[in-house]
Amino acid sequence: MLMSLTTRGFIGNFPTKVEKGDLVGILKGCSWPVVLRKLDGFYVHIGHCLIPGLMDGGATEFLKSREAQIETIEIR
Repeated sequence: MLMSLTTRGFIGNFPTKVEKGDLVGILKGCSWPVVLRKLDGFYVHIGHCLIPGLMDGGATEFLKSREAQIETIEIR
């Protein structure tokens, strides 16, 4: 894991395979965020990340304030 900063200013620990342009998302049923990479119309799971404020339900506040949205995606 490596410490890094998201474009929205969140500091966290990310998988070493993370690349600029990867997305941080919360998958339904997961307790922590994951790193996803868009590739040819679907997403590849890169690994989980540890971001205080987004873990254990913290991301729901962003849904309430409309700073985040729910999307249906395909992971391969």
